[in-house]
Amino acid sequence: MSIHSSARQWLLEAPITSSLIASFGGWLPFPLLTDGAKPGHVFDLNLRPHGMTSWRELTEELWGLAEARLVSFEQEIPSEAELTRQLRIPRETECPIFRNNNSYTLTQAGFEEWERLASPDWDRFVNWNGFGLGDDDSEEVEDQWRLEVTGITLEVTTRAFCTLAQFHQFPENLFKRPVSKVTVWQGLPWKCFPYGWRIQADYTRDTNSIPTYIKLDWDPVHWIRFPVTQDGMRPAPIAQDPTS
Repeated sequence: MSIHSSARQWLLEAPITSSLIASFGGWLPFPLLTDGAKPGHVFDLNLRPHGMTSWRELTEELWGLAEARLVSFEQEIPSEAELTRQLRIPRETECPIFRNNNSYTLTQAGFEEWERLASPDWDRFVNWNGFGLGDDDSEEVEDQWRLEVTGITLEVTTRAFCTLAQFHQFPENLFKRPVSKVTVWQGLPWKCFPYGWRIQADYTRDTNSIPTYIKLDWDPVHWIRFPVTQDGMRPAPIAQDPTS
């Protein structure tokens, strides 16, 4: 079977790409894995469909990974039959964090197995985070945010930062920011790097603005040579480079 259609590789890769794209921190909730309907959807994960067309196939693949100690469940599952039952539990629409549903993530051995299959180019890896600088009781800073981009190489980190800054419609003076070198950088829950390059920018978020469609000079998953959960770069209208 081609690695592009491997259900096994999809299940190993999904916690990695969803931790970057959908911000689930490496844990995949079961309702999103099955989209609350049937296997193969996963629209809310913003991932390519996994291609498993039956509950039996999905359960067998995921249970096989668990038996091989390549994945673990947030709540213990004693049998394959119980896994099937839990996968069939519909999402709770009134509870967006799915606290009554189980989830799975990779073990360290599971990450190393995915790394062997995918042969990622770590020189292209970038992680980013946007977070508020205030707290729930502070109205003055509720729209104050920080964008933090960290990557292995300075070139890729800079391209990623400029793309995200343009997407969020940053003022022109925020596009060129000081770069700092960080050591012992936890790029993913399963992988630590000896160093990285980081760019930070604080900004006021305009809740009424609409993100711009831009030319993608940087792709958040292009460090994966053969991604099975993402389509990679998509064409978009070319926008003027604000740094030129």
